[in-house]
Amino acid sequence: MAGSVGDQYSSRATLWKNGTSQTLGSDLSYAHCIYVAGSNIYVGGSMRYNMTQTGVLWKNGAVEIALQRDYRYETFIYGVFVQ
Repeated sequence: MAGSVGDQYSSRATLWKNGTSQTLGSDLSYAHCIYVAGSNIYVGGSMRYNMTQTGVLWKNGAVEIALQRDYRYETFIYGVFVQ
């Protein structure tokens, strides 16, 4: 399961596997979706970068892809599928 732990000021993207939590992001990060392919776990969401939410894809707990990092635009990931 993926989600976020904390409140509106300190939410952190979190992955739960077999009842154990793993923090994925820093303050103001959110996990919106999860996809499992074999032994790999992909979590899509966003985290704060330069005062703007930036879409992020975590693979096995590490940032795999971070979308544009431009303070003028916010990006989010709400769906993940790996082929």
